[in-house]
Amino acid sequence: MQRGSCLKGGSELIDLHCDTLSKLLNSSYSLECNPFHFDIQRALKVGLTAQFLALFSHNQDDNAVLRVILQQIACFRANLCKTAKARLIAEYQDLEKAQAEGQMALILHLEGADALGQDPGLWPLFHHLGVRSLGLTWNYNNSFAGGVLDPEPVGLSPAGRCLLTEMQKVGSILDLAHVGESSYYQALEHYSSAVMVSHANARSLCNHPRNLTDHQILSLADHKGIIGVNLVADFVDASNPDLERLIDHIVHICSLVGVEHVALGSDFDGADDLVLSHVDDYPLLESRLNQRGFTDQETTAILHDNAAGFLRRVFAA
Repeated sequence: MQRGSCLKGGSELIDLHCDTLSKLLNSSYSLECNPFHFDIQRALKVGLTAQFLALFSHNQDDNAVLRVILQQIACFRANLCKTAKARLIAEYQDLEKAQAEGQMALILHLEGADALGQDPGLWPLFHHLGVRSLGLTWNYNNSFAGGVLDPEPVGLSPAGRCLLTEMQKVGSILDLAHVGESSYYQALEHYSSAVMVSHANARSLCNHPRNLTDHQILSLADHKGIIGVNLVADFVDASNPDLERLIDHIVHICSLVGVEHVALGSDFDGADDLVLSHVDDYPLLESRLNQRGFTDQETTAILHDNAAGFLRRVFAA
């Protein structure tokens, strides 16, 4: 992605995860302007050039989940028709058009494969609807994989392996956030295309099960994947979650695998207590990274270039 100007802060940004679509579904607000953590107007002002938007429902019935996800896709499409400031990214040409026209690139992500029920063959339909990224689980076991918070750990199921095959056929991004450790490693072994962990931190600094162990981080880097650092306070520190502690996570991950594997994964609108209150605060992170000794080039890599290169590889493939 080309460098450009922004109204606040010095660098452009890419964010691998937010949950704003879930909040919009039953509200009168729009994706372009709302009182939530994220909207397009504020994001553009701080230089955000691309945003992954999660489709999510934690309903226990798979059919109900599917219905809500389809409603969110319809909501997204309706919002997209009302703004010229953003574009759905479904192929490489969309990225080029967004860059040329100064639009925000929006990538749809399905958070948890429960909407597929037990049928991995439905994934090409989601791809046809414009969804380009999938997380196998949301915390708990489903038909495809084990979730990180489920009391009964399981690995990747035969249906899960079939799902990865379907994803690979169409060049989808695999997101291993929320996935249990057995499924995490098995998916890395099985999947040769693009992999990320969209929103997580380092478990060695904050012992939350949603964070990654050092070995998981090393394995992700071996797969040429990226990790989006998570702004949710519970994933930053148990006693003193603040921006400085978040940067400690960035420092630690960089010390393990290098700066080239670190990106942003805010989880805006997915939790109440974050170390940055909303998208407007992203310039604070840039400033603190510089003050903590990251060079301008390293800061730009974390905020934008690592994720931009990742997206180029995905959509140019």
